[in-house]
Amino acid sequence: MRIGWWAESERFNRNKTAAADGSVAYANMHTRSANETWVSRSAAKLHWRPRIALFDMKRYRPRSILRLILLGFALATLPLIVALITAAFYVDRVTQQGQRTVYDAARNVRASQMLGEELTAMERNARQYHVLGDASLFKVYVSRRQELLRTVQQLQSLKLSADQRARLTRLVAGEQRIYNSITKAAKPTDPQLDDTMKQFSALAEDAHMIQRESGELVTTGVETLQQAANQAQQLMAWQTLALVPAALALSALFIYLIARPVRQIDQSIRRLGSGEFTTPVVVEGPRDLEELGRRLDWMRTRLLELENQKIMFLRHLSHELKTPLTTIREGAELLNERLVGPLNEEQAEVVGLLRTNSLQLQSLIEDLLNFNVTQSTSPRIERRRSVQMEVIIRSVLADHKLGMRSKRLQLITEIEPNSVLGDREKLRTVTDNLVSNAVKFSPLSGQLWVRLRREGDMVILEVQDEGPGIPPEDRDRVFEAFFQGRVKARGHVKGTGLGLSIAREYVRSHRGDIRVFARDQGAMLQVSLPADNEQTDTAS
Repeated sequence: MRIGWWAESERFNRNKTAAADGSVAYANMHTRSANETWVSRSAAKLHWRPRIALFDMKRYRPRSILRLILLGFALATLPLIVALITAAFYVDRVTQQGQRTVYDAARNVRASQMLGEELTAMERNARQYHVLGDASLFKVYVSRRQELLRTVQQLQSLKLSADQRARLTRLVAGEQRIYNSITKAAKPTDPQLDDTMKQFSALAEDAHMIQRESGELVTTGVETLQQAANQAQQLMAWQTLALVPAALALSALFIYLIARPVRQIDQSIRRLGSGEFTTPVVVEGPRDLEELGRRLDWMRTRLLELENQKIMFLRHLSHELKTPLTTIREGAELLNERLVGPLNEEQAEVVGLLRTNSLQLQSLIEDLLNFNVTQSTSPRIERRRSVQMEVIIRSVLADHKLGMRSKRLQLITEIEPNSVLGDREKLRTVTDNLVSNAVKFSPLSGQLWVRLRREGDMVILEVQDEGPGIPPEDRDRVFEAFFQGRVKARGHVKGTGLGLSIAREYVRSHRGDIRVFARDQGAMLQVSLPADNEQTDTAS
């Protein structure tokens, strides 16, 4: 029995060491391959990228994120500034046109009124001169006539319609005939001037029509002004419809240009935080953010080197520990089996403690080896088989029977027969880590629940205890390697903090999921694994 155990232990340690050595070599090869692939791809991209494109990017790429923001703000507000300037221009033009229209209309109406008044006064003076024959009245007539001619010149300088100009020309010609008739008459009271005085009626009619048409010109000017205002309003409306989307498009473009490098940095930091060090950090944008991306990539390479050093350290540590551990286990077994002589009660108790702690130390070393394998390369299931989960659970519970008995735990099981497709040893390791974790944190005389059921296409394994539970701030980190929560397990030997990390990697290799659920007392770990539907159909 002693020789068989030693041979089995040596064979186990050699397999573990070989697996660790191979996994580390694979990890180093994978890392070098990933880096060489990235470098070759980057070189290929630079080789095929046109030189003028590189020149343009270096020339027009902003030096800092602040300059990019200011440039985006300026270009986004430029269409709005153009719209405001155009609107101010058209408003000013319509205002000036309105002022000219009102001014010309007022002058036209005023001159038309003066034309009628002057013509009426001339008629009155001419008739008085014809009746009385007073030469002073003729002088007043001549003075009125000069005012009339000046008013006519003023009207001719304004914008008149064709009818107004024709009437004005006819009025001037008629007044000239009247003036000629008065000056050629032998005496002011000559009866022949009676017909001449009657001609003032036609001139008054023309003056009235000119004044009326001046009022119509005011209405036409107002309508023209209204049309110009409507055209300006329509133009500004179309301009707004065109420039506002342009401003929004420019804003969206610069938001993308600003947010893209920030998002790339955020994704890179998240990858580094999750332990993914093989993906290079590439940031495209302003030069200061690109420099930050290069610094992050430098930090990634440093973390990758430290990760490889850590894996190498764990490999050497586990390799160096296996030989003295084997000796301790061998000596403890020899003493426990009394092959070297009888032991008294106190010596037997010390030997029992040595044997128990050597077993715990072996478990810790196995966790280190398993973690070394999972970190070197993703766990792979080379050959999937149908595994009866209820059989594994009952076997694991039997192994922890003494630990549960020492804490006087009440075990409550709700186990339904279910099968999954996977690696039996890895699934046993997952179950053992969950049960071991629950036993370590359970209080004396507490309860421990183990459930196995089927939900749809998933097989659900739940392990729940009545321990202190997992604080909310530790629930996201409880599956990290070497993480030790604030709540410590009750026992003589502290754990490595690798059990749940290894369990997560093995569950993920089976395309499953593992989660933590808070309870009023204690904590519950739930594992979801794809069910073996073929085995279920056969059983049914």
